[in-house]
Amino acid sequence: MKTQNTGFFRRNVKVTSLWFIMVLVIITGVNTGCKRTNLDKLIAESKLIQAEKYCNSLEGQEQKDAYGKVAVAYLKDGDCIKAADLYAKAGDHIQVMEAYYRGDVLYKAESYCGNQTGEIKSKCAEWLANTFFLNGDHAKAIHYYQVCGKQEMAQYVSSKVPLFQLIEELKKQSSSSRDIESNKKFEEYSDTIRSYIYAEKKWEWKKLTDYPSDQQAVKDCNQAIILIRDEAAPIFIQKLKDLLSMKNRSEKNFKSLFYPYSQLDTLLKLVNHLHLIVGKRSFFTKYSLAYIEKGNDSSPLSYETKAVNYEEAFKVALFRTAGIFDTIRKAKATSDMGELSGYAGDLYIDLDVINYIQELMKNIEIRVQDIQRMSKDYRLNSEDPSAANFSEKRFWDFVAICNRVLYEVGKERFQEANNRLTEGYDSVKKDLEVR
Repeated sequence: MKTQNTGFFRRNVKVTSLWFIMVLVIITGVNTGCKRTNLDKLIAESKLIQAEKYCNSLEGQEQKDAYGKVAVAYLKDGDCIKAADLYAKAGDHIQVMEAYYRGDVLYKAESYCGNQTGEIKSKCAEWLANTFFLNGDHAKAIHYYQVCGKQEMAQYVSSKVPLFQLIEELKKQSSSSRDIESNKKFEEYSDTIRSYIYAEKKWEWKKLTDYPSDQQAVKDCNQAIILIRDEAAPIFIQKLKDLLSMKNRSEKNFKSLFYPYSQLDTLLKLVNHLHLIVGKRSFFTKYSLAYIEKGNDSSPLSYETKAVNYEEAFKVALFRTAGIFDTIRKAKATSDMGELSGYAGDLYIDLDVINYIQELMKNIEIRVQDIQRMSKDYRLNSEDPSAANFSEKRFWDFVAICNRVLYEVGKERFQEANNRLTEGYDSVKKDLEVR
């Protein structure tokens, strides 16, 4: 009997202990959940001081995450300095720098960086270097690149100091002039020189794929880069310096800059556009449909696994790129200012088409993702058993429309492409709106 009682007692102790542990876990879980719920509630009610006190009661990663949440709330309220303080407690050092930048107190970001050590200081210094570089403060950019050990970047920025000084001179000229048209030109010139300074660090092209169009794009970009470095940038910069040295500037003086500026501006934008088009290959390979025209019948479709329509649109961009290089070759053979102005217009005609293609591709990607999200919402919010098939079909219907849009671009029927995309998107969106 004693043994049985002892066994029974032991079994009950085990059961009691188990229940105690379960209750403890549940209570702990509930308390944690309450803290999170209360923190969110305090933030929603803009009780940020109380929310910060809640953070103080937490520990470890949970506390850091909570500080980050409250920091975001302070940012939304415009208190960037307080947000930076909380990001520091959260251990998010780059967000500290971002918050100070948004609060227009970069000197505080510099001070914060100076108080750090090791890898954290290096990361903060690199952030400061990039920020000062992009904002045109070459002296501080050089200093912070040296602090974070980026000697190559420090040397690069040092080599561009004369260009930064030229931008500063353009600002001075603009602020002292009452000629609105001249000021507008000076702003355009400054933007182009700035683009040239920053673009050079992005010119490390590699062979992205084995597709001939990608390889051709790389060749074209390299050709454009050589033209920029050896001809377009030096010629434009020298002519601009000559203009700035004149006390009395005539309309003819400004006209002499029109083609050199247009050539540099076009080539810089061309490299960027081609890079963006190449970057869309993986997306259009994933969502591809090949259209086959038979006589006057353009409706038959065949599903394939390669981005045929993307390729056709890409070829148009490359054809227009060849047109830009051809125009530049022709312009070299003339010194007539009137003809050069005409050539500048030709450059922009081809560039506008290339820009249109890359913008359209970006727009298609955004809209496909939008319709995909709507298709999912439709499926999840509908009680109709056929909703899944319907939403899936309408999504792929839109993919088909987008590929047809690219097909039209390949035929250089740009207005037709615009109409198809707009009408197709509106139609599918209307079918997938959750009512």
